[in-house]
Amino acid sequence: MIDNTEYTTVAIYEEKQPLTGKSIILLIFAFAAIYSPLQLGDWELRWREDRHATIAYEIDLARPYTIAHGEQIPMAAPIFPWLTSLLHRTGLSFAFCMRLISIASLAGLIILAWVAGKRAKDLQTAVVAAAMLCSSIVIMEKATDGYPNLTGLLFLFSAWLSWFTFGVARGKWNSAWIISFFFCGMTFYTISWFGIILFIVPLIFMRRPMTIWPKLAKPGFFIGLLLLILLISIWVIPRLILAEQIPFKKIDLSIDTPMEYLSHLIKFPFAICSRYFPWIFLAWPAFCVAYFPLDKNPIFSRFLRTIVISIFFLLWLSPSTDTRNYIYIAPPLAILCGMNYWLLVRRHGYALHLIFRYFLYSIMLLATGIILFYVLPEAFLLQIPYLEKHEITFRAGNTLLGILQATLALLITLVIARVPAKKISVYTHLLLICITGSICFWAVHIPYRKQLTPKTDLGIELKNALKTDLKLSKDQELPADLTVFEGPDITGLDASYIYMEAKVKKLHKLSNLPENISTIYIITAQFPAFAKRKWNYVIPKENPLMYKQKVLYLLKGVKIKERDKNGTPVNSIK
Repeated sequence: MIDNTEYTTVAIYEEKQPLTGKSIILLIFAFAAIYSPLQLGDWELRWREDRHATIAYEIDLARPYTIAHGEQIPMAAPIFPWLTSLLHRTGLSFAFCMRLISIASLAGLIILAWVAGKRAKDLQTAVVAAAMLCSSIVIMEKATDGYPNLTGLLFLFSAWLSWFTFGVARGKWNSAWIISFFFCGMTFYTISWFGIILFIVPLIFMRRPMTIWPKLAKPGFFIGLLLLILLISIWVIPRLILAEQIPFKKIDLSIDTPMEYLSHLIKFPFAICSRYFPWIFLAWPAFCVAYFPLDKNPIFSRFLRTIVISIFFLLWLSPSTDTRNYIYIAPPLAILCGMNYWLLVRRHGYALHLIFRYFLYSIMLLATGIILFYVLPEAFLLQIPYLEKHEITFRAGNTLLGILQATLALLITLVIARVPAKKISVYTHLLLICITGSICFWAVHIPYRKQLTPKTDLGIELKNALKTDLKLSKDQELPADLTVFEGPDITGLDASYIYMEAKVKKLHKLSNLPENISTIYIITAQFPAFAKRKWNYVIPKENPLMYKQKVLYLLKGVKIKERDKNGTPVNSIK
């Protein structure tokens, strides 16, 4: 039994300043263990990753058009699809490319938080800020999804820091406005209109000496504003002219029922706090008035605190907020935790170590359970009520790696549990808990997710059927100019189309089938009855495709040439 008597004392807790080299090594190890970059492409596209992949598949690198299945996507921004498309051209999968961009953006945010924390106070602030940004639950959960939010946050945080560094700190307000508006424009090009709102709202609530109203008369403000308007116009004008779209039309502020909005208002504070677990234990001193007189950089702290509080209330009052939006307060909150870390641990360091010990025990039990999961026979495991409802066939191909990962997590927790409180810092204790928990996650959940491939299987089946009909070998690619049409009764197959590796165009009516193409392919749930084409099943009618309990047909339509009274063709077909 581990002796916890040393944690019950009320003595002042002191920590030595961290060493730069060891801190960097620890953070690199944490980043690699938590996000496992080489495994990012192991599971298929999920949630709305398929829509971002489709836009990247069809995007023109020379134009800011965001198109999916031949249609403009009103609220989509081009930077993330551009980057994905460029990476994909190196031969990497769309899933890997998008997730790599996401965690690369996180790495950029961690570096920014490190630099800002070190300049604001000291190395300890930098390390704590970087560690929190690397291992909060909301970041760990969202960073491995191929979404543009973290890339947008990288630009957004750069805009905020530029505004403070050049304006408040150096007094160069012209440069502050121009540079921050440029990064605001890049944020717009990544997460659309919401990025501009996120940038502007905290500035409105800044107090002296950061009040923005006297600074609006600076020439740099008008230059920066014109730059932002120019960037927006490049995105907006083509939509107005070519697509006849109103850029603000698709901003979603709707709610299903007033009761759902009320539920959101009640649950939001608890939900966002839980998403920043376990680092939320270190956050409260930054907002405690009693600690303000001890702050060694009060202006920068107030700047960060204003950002956190204003964005918090913006998300709280917005009816369209989802958990992915919680990440937008992460960088300023992480730096605030780092700046006030010494105040908290000096008084509560031993108590925090004691609390974290119980987290360690939970990780020990979890790692032990994972080892047993891989060691025990499948017949025994299937008798457990929860497991009998899930596929666990992934164990066969992941047994050795899963046991090694769980054993590593168990060994780390056992070692930490034996280290006295005076020998390990609070933030290191907390970071290692997050690392071991993440290792356990990669040992089971990712292999389980990897075995679920319905979208991939459907896409490959469609691709093979097309190759067979076009008399192509398995090694040959589908023609680049091939377009497969999607019927109006089909939705949710974007990911499968990516694995099919052919362009798809959406039809809102079957009567909109192009007449100038001799042979077309269409995926539909109903047989198109058009006398001008001869329809054949590419995949036999007796063995149709199934997706989410819905029958799908892949049909080939060959146009029938019209003939005059003498039997001579009268129409030309391209």
